[in-house]
Amino acid sequence: PLAMACPGVLPKNRICRELVTNCDLAPTIVSAAGSAFRSPVDGEDILRLFTEQRPGWRTALLAETYGHLAPWMAEAVVWQQYKYVDNHGDAEELYDLEADPYELHNLAKEKEYQALLMKMRMKRMELKPHIYKI
Repeated sequence: PLAMACPGVLPKNRICRELVTNCDLAPTIVSAAGSAFRSPVDGEDILRLFTEQRPGWRTALLAETYGHLAPWMAEAVVWQQYKYVDNHGDAEELYDLEADPYELHNLAKEKEYQALLMKMRMKRMELKPHIYKI
């Protein structure tokens, strides 16, 4: 979740369900200040979601962690209503975020979700082509 205010640009009390990430904060703040980066940066200007008719926004999101107090690597993909997590060296996770917003029921080992699990693995590869060389 992210809450923002930008008087004169963002409508009050509007809910937007697009996928945003902390990488979007710098381009958004620079844009709100009336400027822009000179070179390409990771992230998108969130304000475009409210100022453009068809902003062409991302449909999937990849997040990575390398642990905090202990070394740990995991990658998560959010696409449509689903979240997939590859805990490198440990169990995979798959959740239906609409039916299970608190991620209590891991669907990764359920037979009827194996095709979706494979699709989510492929989606991760699509989002990180420089690593997986697809």
